[in-house]
Amino acid sequence: FFSLLMLLLSSGCVEQELPIPVHEQGAATTSSVGIGSNYAERVYFDLASATVVASHRKMDWDLAFSASATGAAMRINTSRFCRLARTEMSDFNASIDSEQLSDFPWEIDAEEGPQLFTAAAPQGDLLLDELLLLNLGYDLDNAPLGFIRLILDSVDLMGYHIRFAQLETPELVEEAVIPYSADRHWQHYSLRSSALIPLEPAIGQWQLLFTQYTAVLNGETPYQVTGVLTPSMSTLVCDMGNTAVKDVLEANWDSLQWSQQWNAIGYDWKTYDFDLGAYTVDTERSYAIRTGDEREFVLQFVDFYDAAGARGYMTFSAVER
Repeated sequence: FFSLLMLLLSSGCVEQELPIPVHEQGAATTSSVGIGSNYAERVYFDLASATVVASHRKMDWDLAFSASATGAAMRINTSRFCRLARTEMSDFNASIDSEQLSDFPWEIDAEEGPQLFTAAAPQGDLLLDELLLLNLGYDLDNAPLGFIRLILDSVDLMGYHIRFAQLETPELVEEAVIPYSADRHWQHYSLRSSALIPLEPAIGQWQLLFTQYTAVLNGETPYQVTGVLTPSMSTLVCDMGNTAVKDVLEANWDSLQWSQQWNAIGYDWKTYDFDLGAYTVDTERSYAIRTGDEREFVLQFVDFYDAAGARGYMTFSAVER
C-alpha cells in the first residue's frame, strides 16, 4: 500500500505540468565589420544572425526623412559633416552668395538621435516654408561638396514636399515628394542626383549601424568620429562599463538603465594614443543590448584594425543571454 501511495503522489498529482526547459545562453561569436580606412561605408548589422545585412557609401545620400506618417522628421548626413542653416526668409530666390555664408548659424543633428533635436526641427517641429541652406560636407578626399538651398513646403498624406537648387542657381529649382514607407524607419534622398534611394534595411532585420558621424566634443566642438549607432528605434542599450561579461549575463536586466539614444554605444570604446599614432580599444568595456523582439546580447569590442593594420575594421564579440 505504501509503495502504491508513493507512486500516485510522484506521478499522478498534476498531470498538466511539463518540465520547463532551461534557457541556454549562446556561445560567444566574433564578428568584424569594415567601413574602410577612409570611413566611406555605412554598414548595418544583425546581432541574431551575426551578419552584415546591408551597406552603402556615405556619399550616396544627403537627407533622410522619417518613413512613418505619424512623426515627421528630416535628418542631414552627418557622416559627411553636413550642416544646416536657417535664413528666416521664405523667398526661395533670395539673394545669397558664398561670401554671406559665414553670417548664418550652422547646426548639426543631435548625435543622440532625432528624439532630442535635428537641425531642421530645433524646437521639435519641422521648419516649413523657410529657406534653409545645406552644407553638403566633404567628399572622400576631403574636398567641399558645395551648398544647396532648400525649402520644405509641406508634409501631407503623400509625404514630404521639397524644393531645392544649387546655392548660386536658384532659377534651376527642382521639386520632389519623398513618400512614407512601412518597410523601413528612414527614407534616404540624394539632392545631388535628385533620387530617392532605398538604403536602409527592413524594420526588424538589424540593430547596429557602423559608421562615421559628427559628434559634439566638450559640448561645443563638432568633430567627425567613427563608431556604432543604434537608430533602429526599438533597440535598447546599457553601457555596463568594465563589468565582466559573465556578471552582465547574470544581472537583472529588468533593472538596468536602458537608453534609446542612438549613440549609447558610440565611439569612445576606443581612444587615440598619440605616442603610438594608433587607436587602442577598451576590450573590457561591455554593452548590454535588448532588441525589438526581446533578444538580449552582451557586446565587447576587440579591435579597430584589420590583419594588415588598416583602420576602420571593427572586431567585436557578442554573447546572447
